[in-house]
Amino acid sequence: MLREEIFDRVKKVAQATLPDVDVDSIKLNAHLRDHLGLDSVDAMSLIIALEEEFKIAIPDARVRDLTTVEAAVNIIEEYIKEAC
Repeated sequence: MLREEIFDRVKKVAQATLPDVDVDSIKLNAHLRDHLGLDSVDAMSLIIALEEEFKIAIPDARVRDLTTVEAAVNIIEEYIKEAC
């Protein structure tokens, strides 16, 4: 799966999970808290939805690394490559 495809799916999941977030504000460099305004509950909802969408399990130790959209894409890409 291409990185761009992962990013597009992340945006769709974010839009479905977090209706208050403007989809146009979801850029690779967007910080989940500072740019998208997610609190810890929103962030966990998004992570759970991403795990379901991509059929992966992100360990708690890696969840702390998910501060930006790009970090989410990187981690998802890593787990998809490991599964192949």
